[in-house]
Amino acid sequence: MYRKFFLESCLRSEILIEGGFVVNDTNHPQFSEFKELIIKKRVSLTEYIQKTIQSAFVFNTPAVHNCHGWKLGQYLAMNKAIISMPFVNSLPEDMEHGKNIHFVSDISGLDEAVTKLLNDDDYRKELEIGAALQKPVSILEKLKHQLFLLLGRYTIKVVLNQDEKQYYPFDCIEVISNFISPQQSKNSQKEKFIISAGRIAPVKQFNHLIAAWSKIANELTDWAVHIYGEGEAHLKKQLQNQIQKDQVPRIELKAATQDLDKRMQEGSIYAMTSATECFPMVLLEAQAAGMAIISYDCPNGPRNIITNEVNGLLVENQNIDAFAKELKQLILNPSQQKEIQLKAQENISKFLDKSIMNKWNELLLKIIKNA
Repeated sequence: MYRKFFLESCLRSEILIEGGFVVNDTNHPQFSEFKELIIKKRVSLTEYIQKTIQSAFVFNTPAVHNCHGWKLGQYLAMNKAIISMPFVNSLPEDMEHGKNIHFVSDISGLDEAVTKLLNDDDYRKELEIGAALQKPVSILEKLKHQLFLLLGRYTIKVVLNQDEKQYYPFDCIEVISNFISPQQSKNSQKEKFIISAGRIAPVKQFNHLIAAWSKIANELTDWAVHIYGEGEAHLKKQLQNQIQKDQVPRIELKAATQDLDKRMQEGSIYAMTSATECFPMVLLEAQAAGMAIISYDCPNGPRNIITNEVNGLLVENQNIDAFAKELKQLILNPSQQKEIQLKAQENISKFLDKSIMNKWNELLLKIIKNA
């Protein structure tokens, strides 16, 4: 309704308005109240942006689920003078009335706000400059800013884990993880080797795993480490040189394989020393194969899959000595391995396809209901 009151305020001030409301249901009980503001068809996104840039000022108000999302971001990106209802939710940075936005506390203040921005060129210009200064200046921040503008167009955003929500300036965010198909470990007789897998890239930090293993390998002569992956040739060469220079025994760099699941069925422990992981499916695959997992507590995926000392081990992030110590203790404690492997099998139930697809169905029904 706030948008309706704003447009009516503009009409009372004899301001030309372009746009209005598109009708989905002419039988809606409030149809008659909006009749004078109805347009026959939606404008294209390109036309919308062009007209917004050309406009004297714009209006912002909470929408579905009280979001202040893509429109506010676009208005700031376009350096617009903005009239806004009060924010319901917090934003990454505060906005100041009279500096980069003009707040109205309720609809009774709309007429006064419209008149002020229409007649006070200096004030309108001040708000435009304030909107420009509200935007980020670094290249990385500008790219992120553009991404947020794009994402803001959507009613609800979906991320893979709870921690990811903190990175986005939106309130309408749901968490739905990826899923894994049902499977059970087929091999109760595990062999004494550790697996790590992924593309050969700096973020995976296989050099940390090599360094950790070098500290304990000579005490665990019947165990080995297998690293599967392809990627940057020069980095793979660096890893090989590290193994040779430090004379690290029983650790192999293997090519990526289509039979990783089979190897996981045979192996005992899965190790992850990544710098960051969003939602590492390989951990679910390892749990489904009945492996005991040990991982850095890196941002942010592992902690959203592993419950420390229940269905896996989380080690202080980037601490190679601590990783080596925890890995050694896990190897020397077969009963702990077995317990973690059993709990891991239980853990994957909440990530099975049926469970995750139910969440998607519930979300889509919610969106349809609120449309």
